[in-house]
Amino acid sequence: MANDSKQIYNEIRNIKRQIWEAEKEVTELEGYVKMADGVMEREGKRADMEDLKKECEDNLAKKQAEIEPLKMQVLELETRLPQKADPVAPKFDPAQHPILKKTMEDAQPAKPVVFNTGDLIEAKWEDGLWYKAKINMIMGSSSNPKYNVRFIDYDDATLTVNRDDVRPFVAESKKRKAEAPPATQPNPVKEARTNAAVISAPPTVNPEAAKDAGKIQEEPAKARRKIGGEKGLERKKNNWQNFVKKGPGKKTQKESMFRSGTTVSSKVGFTGSGAGMSETRKRVRPTYDKDDE
Repeated sequence: MANDSKQIYNEIRNIKRQIWEAEKEVTELEGYVKMADGVMEREGKRADMEDLKKECEDNLAKKQAEIEPLKMQVLELETRLPQKADPVAPKFDPAQHPILKKTMEDAQPAKPVVFNTGDLIEAKWEDGLWYKAKINMIMGSSSNPKYNVRFIDYDDATLTVNRDDVRPFVAESKKRKAEAPPATQPNPVKEARTNAAVISAPPTVNPEAAKDAGKIQEEPAKARRKIGGEKGLERKKNNWQNFVKKGPGKKTQKESMFRSGTTVSSKVGFTGSGAGMSETRKRVRPTYDKDDE
């Protein structure tokens, strides 16, 4: 059902667009006819102007004949649309109440809504109905703006409309009624019941119990339980604090075993070893004699 209604709306919109284009051509042709009459009044009869006037009148009659069937099609399609139920008249009009009427008179007129490029709005099409659209461009002045809008649900059709043909878009899912806060219920008050058989008297206090109550001492607070290994953590903490205060200890500098002397007669070697340089071993050719065996 919804798809059929949408299809009918599309057909109506297309036909109304054809009617609008035809009426636009009719207006142009009427302007040409008036122009030809004005030229012939000033300059006299001219053959070219008479031909132009005759051609425009013929086209004008054809266009006017095309518009009537299109209007009949629109009326036929509108009858196929689902009819809206007539609103039920309220039994009492709140606007007629004296207090509300005075409030409405004192209220200031609402400021016009300012739209920007890219806003999602509702714009009025040529058929007089409102459709969801998006603002492409804003023209004109701030006092009388013109909006070039694009209709989203109808093949991205565009149209330039006035300020009166534009209104904010509100989705159906976001139209929520303000809920009244729940009324707070007062706490029930217990009624005091009186019984004639009960005799009320002031309470009696034991003096000995009152003396003992002053001697009761408060219980001492429980000692803080220490975690196991806390001494070791404390020792490491103290060592670190001492290291930070004193800094690393100074070590005795040892003389390097590879250090050479600084005098003229110094030799390369171990310092303080006292051993001289070893002699080079001579090469001897070994001999083997059988008689030695």
